[in-house]
Amino acid sequence: MDIIDAFPHILPKPLFEGMVAAAETPSARSWLNGSSRQTGLYELDVRFRMMDARPGYQQILTLGTPPLEQVASGATLRDLATLANDSMAELCHRYPDRFLGFAAGLPMGDPDASVKELERAINQLGARGVQIFTNVNGHPLDEPRFEPLFAKFSELNKPIWVHGARSFIYPEFASEEESRYGLWLALGWPYEMGLFMARVVLAGILDRYPNLRFLTHHGGGMIPTFGQRVASSPIGFQGPEHAPEVDTFSALEKSPVEYFKMFYADTTVGGEARTIRASLDFFGSDQVLFASDWPFGPPTDDGQIGPTLSAIDRLGLSEAEHAK
Repeated sequence: MDIIDAFPHILPKPLFEGMVAAAETPSARSWLNGSSRQTGLYELDVRFRMMDARPGYQQILTLGTPPLEQVASGATLRDLATLANDSMAELCHRYPDRFLGFAAGLPMGDPDASVKELERAINQLGARGVQIFTNVNGHPLDEPRFEPLFAKFSELNKPIWVHGARSFIYPEFASEEESRYGLWLALGWPYEMGLFMARVVLAGILDRYPNLRFLTHHGGGMIPTFGQRVASSPIGFQGPEHAPEVDTFSALEKSPVEYFKMFYADTTVGGEARTIRASLDFFGSDQVLFASDWPFGPPTDDGQIGPTLSAIDRLGLSEAEHAK
């Protein structure tokens, strides 16, 4: 069976080594230490062994975590983004039967440099699109400094892969200094994906750039099950100082749920059929793509690929839906 994995991860070895050498913060060093145990991220023989066991399986490459801007800043950050895209482009050129393309990484800590690197990656390297994260060093992407990037995304008209960005430095409770029990990942990423989507919608980004196509990781986060709750948000119960935010809803050209349904989602939900079903019911089969999060998942060669395919088989999809 032919399978295109739309959201596996890679840290090409030269990039991974550069990130380890450049890591500026304890958070980045901790994250990279964890990534080092996922040898499939940077060792091609591990990746190829898995792929050879699944004839017809191909990947679109996307960077693994941490986001580049959480590793370094300034010229070092820009150099890492250049190295990331050059490395992925080279892999796609050398192994076209395995890798159908890549989503460009950007030095998002430097929005101006990100615009330039985006143009280079698309126009010179042939990137299929671009990957961004749900926050940039703790800042939301609807800040004005990122507006030129969204304008460029719209101009180039390429898809945008969106990945979670929280780490253990984001506590769940104000009384604590760090996240505990790994909840920043297990629950924090789906939550923050929903936040990202809601901020894009409520900031009017999809009104200004209606051709943007976002592929949201982990099934679209919380939105398939809580999108209507956002649409009937308790924002209206806030005091008069929040009046401009209350007016946001009336300023939109559509209802929030209509905007949420413009997003795309993947099947990276831990192999849980009912969660994939929720994404299909919300976004529609035309807007849900197979993805595995490889190499992350169970400690087997194929990670979440097998469990995800089994979950999809249990959904009872039509042949046409399955082929999508």
